Amino acid sequence: MMGISCPSTNNCFITGGNENTAFGIYKTGPVPKNFSNITKLTINSPEPAIFLLSAAMQDDTHGICGGVEIGIGGTYYTLDGKTFTESLVAGIITTQAVYSLGNDSYAFVG
Repeated sequence: MMGISCPSTNNCFITGGNENTAFGIYKTGPVPKNFSNITKLTINSPEPAIFLLSAAMQDDTHGICGGVEIGIGGTYYTLDGKTFTESLVAGIITTQAVYSLGNDSYAFVG
């Protein structure tokens, strides 16, 4: 686990992976005392090598995640809490941390 954002008692969004999966973003819900019932979410990116480091969810459906990606992307947004789409196309992007500021506003440290 690299980052976590729990916008409600119903869901947490986790960036990271394990020895059996590529790094991505996962959703748990409802939030138990341990993280069970985990689902890997979709990231729309032509680049298969994504190393996601952080997530910031405003609520259960709106948020962003970011990390390291070479060539395309690096920061992704969601409007449904299920599919993340690239929000910036540039060379090498590193997003170390992202924060939800409310009112559909976010901050990132790159």
